[in-house]
Amino acid sequence: MERNERFTWAADIIAPKPASVLLGIGCGAGLLAELIAGKLSTGSIMCVDQSASMIRMAVQRNKIYVLLHRASFGKFSASAAFCIIAKPLLP
Repeated sequence: MERNERFTWAADIIAPKPASVLLGIGCGAGLLAELIAGKLSTGSIMCVDQSASMIRMAVQRNKIYVLLHRASFGKFSASAAFCIIAKPLLP
């Protein structure tokens, strides 16, 4: 699967609704965020990455969505990360 196909596949799996509010961890250059933000109207996506250069690239790539308050990006570092799947709590 090529890179663009991978991000399109991920956006389709996430399937954001126009009013979804999402958090992206490890957003890199913002390719997936761009696909997701393009599907939002009143919702938003907040993305974090530990690389300041990746955040700069993501902001540049998603400039229109940042201006429309559909996307925001920030640098974040953690010594550990974890995920608890709470599927029954998700819509």
